[in-house]
Amino acid sequence: MNRVETGDLKEDALVAFLRVADILDRHLELELSNYPVSRTEYILMIALKMQGGFMRPTDLSNHIFRAKHTISGLINSLEKKDFIKRELDKKDRRSFKISLTASGWELVDQIWQVRRSIAYKALSCLDKAELSSMNENLNTLRERLLKPVDNKRKRRWGKMK
Repeated sequence: MNRVETGDLKEDALVAFLRVADILDRHLELELSNYPVSRTEYILMIALKMQGGFMRPTDLSNHIFRAKHTISGLINSLEKKDFIKRELDKKDRRSFKISLTASGWELVDQIWQVRRSIAYKALSCLDKAELSSMNENLNTLRERLLKPVDNKRKRRWGKMK
């Protein structure tokens, strides 16, 4: 079957990007089926690891681009599985921070190796310059996509004052 292109470079690039993202997502999903966490739970745990092990729920929500109620559900689920714990924030006793437990760190490190394997298999067709360019382009795209969301949040929060 021949691929149909729209003739619009931006539309075609978006479709290609989404197809690749979907395939990579499916690879990760299949690999994660061997572990006791969902893909979204894993993403939350990775965010904690990459931020040094501690984050507030609101920061997690912003970091992984999920609604606060979704974050609450993920926190509850991961806490029941003993992969994360809640701790009162010493600076602001009205809020709390989420941190990885010892078993959470162990699981994240195990899955990190799976993620690394997927990355190396998927991206071995690109040289160092292409990977660098791709990273720059994806970061630019991410920032552009998040800017309207950040502006909307600022307007909403501004009205609440």
